[in-house]
Amino acid sequence: FFIVGAIAPVCVMAQSEESPKAAPSMHDALLAALARSADLPSQGEAISGGWLTGPPSLAVSYLASNKNQGTDETEISLNLPVKSPRQRRNDAVLLKAEPGQQAAYDRYRAWYLSGVLRELHSDFAIAEAQIPLMERKAAILTRVRQQLQQRIAAGSAERFDLIALQRAGLDVNESLAELYRRRDNAREQFTDLTGFQRFPPVESPPVPPGLDYENHPQLQWLALNYERDLADARSSSPDTVPWNVAIVGRELDSPTLLEHQVGIAVEMPLQFGGRTRSTQTQSLLRSLHRDFLRQRDQLRQDLRRQWNNEQAALHALRERQLLAESLFDSDDLNSLLNTTRDSNELPIEIKVSRLNSLLQSAAEESLLVARIAATEERLRQLCGELL
Repeated sequence: FFIVGAIAPVCVMAQSEESPKAAPSMHDALLAALARSADLPSQGEAISGGWLTGPPSLAVSYLASNKNQGTDETEISLNLPVKSPRQRRNDAVLLKAEPGQQAAYDRYRAWYLSGVLRELHSDFAIAEAQIPLMERKAAILTRVRQQLQQRIAAGSAERFDLIALQRAGLDVNESLAELYRRRDNAREQFTDLTGFQRFPPVESPPVPPGLDYENHPQLQWLALNYERDLADARSSSPDTVPWNVAIVGRELDSPTLLEHQVGIAVEMPLQFGGRTRSTQTQSLLRSLHRDFLRQRDQLRQDLRRQWNNEQAALHALRERQLLAESLFDSDDLNSLLNTTRDSNELPIEIKVSRLNSLLQSAAEESLLVARIAATEERLRQLCGELL
């Protein structure tokens, strides 16, 4: 998934799936994941809206005369780096955009975590759909092996067939162990993210008809980051150089006079020719604009490509589902399985191959349901929908 804050006050963590009040949903799981993965300083450092660009500084100087009747001078100044009018306007833009930035970040983060939870649920559901097939296959191979051992003992079968059957059993056990691992890993990762011990049911609203680029969380986050980068770049223009305001105290000490002076000094940049931005700043602004357009177009192309691929995959799965419903009858499949399992005439390799084919057909419906649901969830994720 594309590669993110609290969206709302979250008290889901105290409500587990064992709560008698209401069964949790995947939306509750999302809120719990957001709460558990939130940064401790959720807001970070606030943007300053004050008048100073940095801390004040204190300067002290003492000048001693080299003349016997000369004047010694002591000066103390408090220097204040004051924001220029342009810098204050830039800060106002940033302050105004900050709530939108935070909201966009929250939505992007929720969308990203929605994709992670969707993927974990899909991995779990597909493994769960395949495990009964492998367990049934292992049980059937065990029974066939027992039958074969009896025939070998009676002298009506060769030991080579038993070796081939044992190898098939090892392959099935290995596949079954891998499915258990995938299922348990998905569940453990889901628990780590949400605190829930089990997957809640997934609601299945209709898949959106197409991509909505304007409201996509990732594209919105990209656009707002671009605006933020522009504001930061504009802050480097010459007319944003701070003004320096100094409060000065001076003492003039001579044999005939002791004089104290207090005053103020202001240092501000001057601009000539009406040019307010340096060539470097203008080049940076153009570069940011080009980079934004490139990233936006690339992201749109990636979304469209993935959308088309997933749509094609969903269409193929639905066509296969319709074909499977018309071809396979559960009673016939079970009858064929029993006949093939108990047959003593078939060579062992053909028997194992036929059993595999029949078992795959028997598990086709449940596996297709899980794969279709996973594809639909990927389409909802591509559209920018949250759980």
